[in-house]
Amino acid sequence: MRQREPRTRVRLPARLNAGRRWCDATIHNLSRTGIMFSADEGLDGGEYLELRRGKHVMIARIVWSDGSFCGARMQDPICVADIVADRPTPKRPNASVERRRLPRAQAAERSRATGRLLDYCLCAAALMAGAGVLATSAYDALAGSLRAVETGLKR
Repeated sequence: MRQREPRTRVRLPARLNAGRRWCDATIHNLSRTGIMFSADEGLDGGEYLELRRGKHVMIARIVWSDGSFCGARMQDPICVADIVADRPTPKRPNASVERRRLPRAQAAERSRATGRLLDYCLCAAALMAGAGVLATSAYDALAGSLRAVETGLKR
């Protein structure tokens, strides 16, 4: 069984927009990638919603609902402590796009594979160019011979 992320039990007021209209909601627990809340409106699984707490805007997709309670998975990871304290999260450039560095062995293997592919493409291009030169030479030789035969037949 997969280990769940730790949840922080809270009781925080929030505003919710699930595409219809804004309504009040109460956040009951938070994790880095998930949230459980209750709302006056009944929501269906699979719906996308916007949840606002102070200056924090969280986009999530509902994964389960039971009456007025719902659980949703966040689009981007959140800082639970900042949401609970209602303080702004420091902005990082390209926060939603995390750059992952490959281990050296994987990076080296990827580089070797790219080099082999480039070698293959260059060899194939050289062979195609050579074949084109040979075809042009053969055409010129045969065309000259056929012209000579044609002029001989016209006499």
